[in-house]
Amino acid sequence: MGKGVPLFFPSLYLKTYVKKLFLIIISTIMISGFHACKKSSEKKPVTENYTQYPPPNWVLDKTGKYPASMTAVVSLAEKLNANQGEGDKLGAFIGGEYRGEGVFVQMDSSKVFFVLINGTASEQSKIRFRYYCKKTMYLYESASDLNFQMDDNYGTADQPKILDLTPLK
Repeated sequence: MGKGVPLFFPSLYLKTYVKKLFLIIISTIMISGFHACKKSSEKKPVTENYTQYPPPNWVLDKTGKYPASMTAVVSLAEKLNANQGEGDKLGAFIGGEYRGEGVFVQMDSSKVFFVLINGTASEQSKIRFRYYCKKTMYLYESASDLNFQMDDNYGTADQPKILDLTPLK
């Protein structure tokens, strides 16, 4: 060491260098960790868990109480098609009473349900649809109401109405 330079300077310089190096490494790790957390949260899809139900045992009234009918040809929204399969059920309900059973039909590239909905000649009650998915065991209900009208048609085989369904919690 040169004349007039105290001996403690090299160790002070080394301590300062180590501190700066340490801060740089810690900062880099923190930034990398934050960036990695941000990326991983963007990649994970949000999945929701809904209540799972046993298969419904809906039973139609066979007493002749509802002599009038209307037809609905409906399909599920695309997001539900992936889980759609054998054992699924679709029903039409008026005031909570089961009034129509959906019959599943595969047509070329589309899947539809034909539903014969029963009522009275003067009835103009609201119809709600419920769909049970056997694969997920979720029960869905239509968000919008449809009015019962004797001899009316709701959707066609060529242009089925797409049901807006939400899961029951």
